[in-house]
Amino acid sequence: MGCTITIFAETRKSESSEWKKVGKIFTEHDGAQTDRPYRDRNSRLFALLADVRNEYDFSPIKRIAYQLPEDVSDGIFDVFVKQAGVYAIGCYTLRELIEFNWGFTFTNHGVISPKAIEELAHGKIPDNYCSMSSQEGYEYREWQEKFESSFVTETIPELKKLGSPENVRIVFWFDN
Repeated sequence: MGCTITIFAETRKSESSEWKKVGKIFTEHDGAQTDRPYRDRNSRLFALLADVRNEYDFSPIKRIAYQLPEDVSDGIFDVFVKQAGVYAIGCYTLRELIEFNWGFTFTNHGVISPKAIEELAHGKIPDNYCSMSSQEGYEYREWQEKFESSFVTETIPELKKLGSPENVRIVFWFDN
């Protein structure tokens, strides 16, 4: 069963004005326009945003409220109330996302193939790994890896185009 994140972006003109949901200005992998700035499944990112799927024991960016912000835009509220089974609801301003240290290294782990074991001994991080395997020669290993996500390299730069960091935010929730 996969874990899916639903993220929308909101902007406002000033700290005293209303939040407005951003329209279909983001480009998906197939070139289609969408109102969702990020759609990938990345358990490491989910762990950082909301302590979801946190097998890495990451400390989240901040403790989220687990509810929609009181001043959420009508456009996001309308989508939210139509979904069932959502959890880990939260939001971050662009300022909070920019100020987080995304360039950290962590210990990753998994069961890898004999070829990957050999490559790991020469410094190549495994591309494929799993939690268990009965295949001959597969073994559990740990390695150091730098955090990477298209959220950092693509989504945050797109959000920066929308306005000042205090007047741009993401609102999100998860479902299975």
